[in-house]
Amino acid sequence: MGPRKGGFEIKMIEIVENRDKFNLFCQQIEIVESRQAQSAFQPQIDRETNPEERQKVLKRLDGLCQQVMHNRKVNIVRVWHGCNKQLLPQLLGEGFASLGQVDDGWFGKGMYFSSSAEYASRYCPQNEDACLLMCYVLVLNPFPVIYDDAPEDVKPHKFRFYGRGNHRAYQCHYIPVSGEKSTMDFRPPLEGVDHADYDELVVFESANILPQIVVHLKTPGLLSQEIQPVPLFIDAPTLNESKHCSQNHRSFDQDRFIASPAEDQFEMNIINVSVGSRGDNDDFNQWRHDDRDDNFHRRRHDDRDDDDDFDHRRQDDRKDNSY
Repeated sequence: MGPRKGGFEIKMIEIVENRDKFNLFCQQIEIVESRQAQSAFQPQIDRETNPEERQKVLKRLDGLCQQVMHNRKVNIVRVWHGCNKQLLPQLLGEGFASLGQVDDGWFGKGMYFSSSAEYASRYCPQNEDACLLMCYVLVLNPFPVIYDDAPEDVKPHKFRFYGRGNHRAYQCHYIPVSGEKSTMDFRPPLEGVDHADYDELVVFESANILPQIVVHLKTPGLLSQEIQPVPLFIDAPTLNESKHCSQNHRSFDQDRFIASPAEDQFEMNIINVSVGSRGDNDDFNQWRHDDRDDNFHRRRHDDRDDDDDFDHRRQDDRKDNSY
């Protein structure tokens, strides 16, 4: 996750497992693969100001997408979202939503992420409820936001995309940003993308987001030094299970979303490890096996190969007893 220059330390790391969300993400991949070949979803950067700079921004995003190895014809980026751990049942069970609780969105009214864990941690509460979500995001026809769209002499509510949805047919907005470390006023630098310290990705469709890892943070001194980071599995609720999972509901028990510690210690290499035992360059190609029996294994895999989760559409000719 890179160096952490802020005031947080890692308390605990958990791996998310939500089969329904994973299957939905796989279905969304097929939609994106189809759409990216359609004329309606092709970029038209030449219609915008400073198209050369915008192409540089897209090149930076493309470099991030290339870090995620997979076997599908889509762009997938690994990003971070800082949040309050009290929101985890909703985020992991129901998905992300654009609520605009802090503001209406400087660069669009959507869900905000960053490729920098350190930058994303700035949006965490400064207490024991701080956590980071590592997510995979499908990238389709991103719009590059530059200085022209958010100049330094303009108030944020006057930015070109403040409080607005996705621009034209672009499905997300990508913004390299920089700013004073002591403030939260980060915007595209006048000097261009090469001078941007961080970035922001605004996503407008929650189906394009797959949460994978939760990193619980702590400020120094909150916990004893004897407590060591332990990777756990979060058995995230499905949509049906999460109807009554508000933290204000009397039946809410956050511990039920956390399974027992994994028997094997995981090397938490975020670049190459997602959920379970996957190859070094295999972020998306295998299901998590755990200790499931062969029958359950066959039910989930059907006729797929072990390393082929995304290569085949669901078959209609499955046997009646396959579920």
